Amino acid sequence: MNINKKRATIIGTIAAVALSGTGVAYAYWTSTGTGAGSATAGTSVAWTITNPATTGAALSPGGPTQTATFNVNNGGTGVQRLAQVQVSIKNSNGSPWAPVGGCTAADFELNTAGAGNLVVLTVGADVVAGTDSAQQSVTIKMVNTTSNQNGCKSVTVPLYYEAS
Repeated sequence: MNINKKRATIIGTIAAVALSGTGVAYAYWTSTGTGAGSATAGTSVAWTITNPATTGAALSPGGPTQTATFNVNNGGTGVQRLAQVQVSIKNSNGSPWAPVGGCTAADFELNTAGAGNLVVLTVGADVVAGTDSAQQSVTIKMVNTTSNQNGCKSVTVPLYYEAS
């Protein structure tokens, strides 16, 4: 081995032993600081209401009822409070239903005798965003009036839902 290499190895070894045995002092600064950030809250999203199923025999004056089951869905990102749902016999845009032939919304009744063609369902539930929904149902029947109701034969009675 070369003397210079030997000397370098010995000096390096001595330096390493000396530093590890005596400890090494490091200097550093300390400081303080501040910062700011923010978070933004979203807003409510309109409810989505679907009527996937209506069950029961065909309506006739004083005859059987049908049950319309519907879901109120939260399309937002958080929890929304569903206070109530109003169900009425109206067109899908909320305008009055007036089919041809003399049949009117007054020929039908929602939920109970004397309720007429508007019913308010109190829900009072928190609906989580995404797949959670509040399922409700309403019954509809054709009332038996003293007048001819032939104009109601084969009509499809529209239900309009308003959630709040």
